[in-house]
Amino acid sequence: LEVAHAALGLTKSGVVNAFVQWFGRSHVALIVIGQVSNFDSSVGAHWMVSVMYVAWALADLVRYPHYVGGLLGASPRWLEWLRYTLFIPLYPIGVAGEVTAIWLAMPAVKAHDLFSIALPNVYNQSWSYYRFLAVGLAVLYPVLFSKLYLYMFKQRAKRLGGGAKPKVN
Repeated sequence: LEVAHAALGLTKSGVVNAFVQWFGRSHVALIVIGQVSNFDSSVGAHWMVSVMYVAWALADLVRYPHYVGGLLGASPRWLEWLRYTLFIPLYPIGVAGEVTAIWLAMPAVKAHDLFSIALPNVYNQSWSYYRFLAVGLAVLYPVLFSKLYLYMFKQRAKRLGGGAKPKVN
């Protein structure tokens, strides 16, 4: 719903940022942990995965009431401060948990060739989920994490004030 809310203008989030956030969390929770842990139970049982879920929950406990308050035009200043401050530790913690889960899942994905499509097939196309995860960890996560994290800092400065800007002569 978060992506739809952004698309409909119910929240001030961008559609692309909302989609990236939703896809990342859903992929890790439903596929990496939900499915791959059937082949390797250590994926979902790792302590960092529990920490990730706590970080996600704490962020959402603040984010969604803030969204509702914004829709009603009555979001308290302290809630806005929490919304644009708690992400500073929680976002990297959540991403670290996602990366840990993916890293732990990769050996099982490779060993069982999970969610991959081999040639030959009707479509004459192949797909390696293992490679998708490897590229995701090596390229997508660092790029998208930095983009979204820096975006949140810009939002924080806009919403809470960025301090006095130095005068340039």
